[in-house]
Parts: sequence; C-alpha cells; structure tokens
Amino acid sequence: MSKLALSLALTCTALADKVPTGAFDQGPGDAPPDWVEGRRIQERLIRLFAIALQGSPRTSPCASGVGGFKAALHLRGLIPTLHMHRLNLPLNDAETRRIEHILAAERLLPHA
Repeated sequence: MSKLALSLALTCTALADKVPTGAFDQGPGDAPPDWVEGRRIQERLIRLFAIALQGSPRTSPCASGVGGFKAALHLRGLIPTLHMHRLNLPLNDAETRRIEHILAAERLLPHA
C-alpha cells in the first residue's frame, strides 16, 4: 500500500470518528435499506473528506490529513490549538480557510 493510500485510509477512519452520525447509520436491522439516504450520507462524507486534502501538495499526505482534521476540530471549538508535531508542516491560513468553508457548507461550525 502506498503512503498516500495508507494516509487516505487512516483519514477515512478519522473522519468516521469525527462525524459519527451518518458514518455508520444503518437503522434497524430488519428494515429495508434506504438507498437514497445512504447515498446522501456517503456524498456528505465525500465532501467532508476534502478536509484531508487541503494541504496537498504543499505538505505531505499525512500532514495534510492530520492537519486538516486538527484544523476542523479547532474551528469547531473542540481542541484549543491546531499545532502539529514539528516534523509536520502545518497548514497555512489559506488552507485553513478552505477547511472552514467546507465545514460551513455542511453546517458544522458552531456559529454557522
């Protein structure tokens, strides 16, 4: 598995942790699948996944993914800083603003 593929796989797992409602919302086991709702949920997760890509190609895939999610959590008021370990290049202001726009479009900001 390439570093990019591994980074994206880990980022998807992290996304499911950050947006738990919808990531595995399957409803009652005996109910028929709601394919329309399932598609809506998956398309939303795809849009949110763009958070992990905002630092690329300026940063490494890992720094982009981790930095993107740290920025998203910080913008949502869930963590106090978006500081990353010094070996990772942090996201810049423009990349952080793009993440803010993604969160705002999905109504995930506390002030949106």
